[in-house]
Amino acid sequence: MRYTGPKKKLCRREGVNLFGTEKYDLEKGKRGPLRSRKSSEFGVQLRKKQLAKRMFGVSEKQFSAYFKKAQKSKSEGTT
Repeated sequence: MRYTGPKKKLCRREGVNLFGTEKYDLEKGKRGPLRSRKSSEFGVQLRKKQLAKRMFGVSEKQFSAYFKKAQKSKSEGTT
């Protein structure tokens, strides 16, 4: 199921403009400094995965299928 909620919240959460238009720039309407905690290695990897999923607008299942397909083609290409 596709995410249909507020896009600005996604951009704020990921810390980047996911959609490329000025409407979702992070500098506009800035709220103030947020306290950040040091993320674990798992947390960093999860944020990167979530960012990629949201950039392309795919679900977890679709993303997983694309990843497996890419891994398979990568392993076949190197042999």
